[in-house]
Amino acid sequence: MGSFSRYILIVLLIATSIGFSQTKGLIYKPAGDALGKSVLDPNGDGYTSLTTAGFSGTDYGSASELNMVPLPIIGAEPTGDLTTGGSGGATDIVSVGENSNQSCYILYKTVGGIDYLIIRFRLGGASTAAKGYSLLMDTDGTFGSQYTDPKNPGYEREIVLNTGSSNAVVVNTFSGLAGGITSAINFSNENYTQRSIALTTVGGDSDYFYDFFIPYSALGLTVQPVRIAAATISSAGSGITGTKSDYNGVNDKLYGNNSTAIANALISTFPATSLTSLTSGTSFANPTTLSPVVNSGITASSTSISGTSTETNGTVIA
Repeated sequence: MGSFSRYILIVLLIATSIGFSQTKGLIYKPAGDALGKSVLDPNGDGYTSLTTAGFSGTDYGSASELNMVPLPIIGAEPTGDLTTGGSGGATDIVSVGENSNQSCYILYKTVGGIDYLIIRFRLGGASTAAKGYSLLMDTDGTFGSQYTDPKNPGYEREIVLNTGSSNAVVVNTFSGLAGGITSAINFSNENYTQRSIALTTVGGDSDYFYDFFIPYSALGLTVQPVRIAAATISSAGSGITGTKSDYNGVNDKLYGNNSTAIANALISTFPATSLTSLTSGTSFANPTTLSPVVNSGITASSTSISGTSTETNGTVIA
């Protein structure tokens, strides 16, 4: 083996060793300024876990420095159900067990007298490429066909983390019959985000937390409650115009990866909630269950019913 080949091998071995030795909970990409650190890493120790000992047992709830509120789900969040991108990659939302809602999170928090909204995605991989991580909001309680733009089924607000060259956390406002962006407020990716290593290893390797935040006032909301859909985007940009990769809290493949069908299912079942109520340790109400499809041929004398449902196993159908 030549000296150059030996050098490459040594570098790879070192990199592998570092990767396996990283403590679960380590913030490997911290926020770049004092504000970002005070919001995302309040004790300033460089970990999303409670202490520098890292995560053990669980990496959410009271085990996390930020006791964030998990978004409700309507079905299993499996690995590899995405429309585009690699299974277990940086746009694949993963969970702690198939039917767990421990995949995407939100938190309303006051720091230094200012209210902030913090979002967390649990992802199967990490990447430096241009990707998008979007929280889409229905704020007027109407969803379906009020916008003529077929790409927007009824969202009025969006918070999206754009990585790569776009490098910004953006708050988009949508309104009008065209459904276009009427305003966009940008915040520095370097100062308003952090990345850390999750406890889970869903695809056999490390999973990651992508955290980002905005001042709550940037949403410009004058009414509550809201309904939410979280999704990843295969390239940086809005979750309205970009190609959705994976939606949170649903098996995308059950809907043929049809983004409109998935959005309607998520929003129609989402428990309308005031964002200001989502403080540390609180929770959402349970989502509304989706109606099952009953097979034909049922008569008055039938003693059993069969059909299909997109709900998780064990859901009670009344």
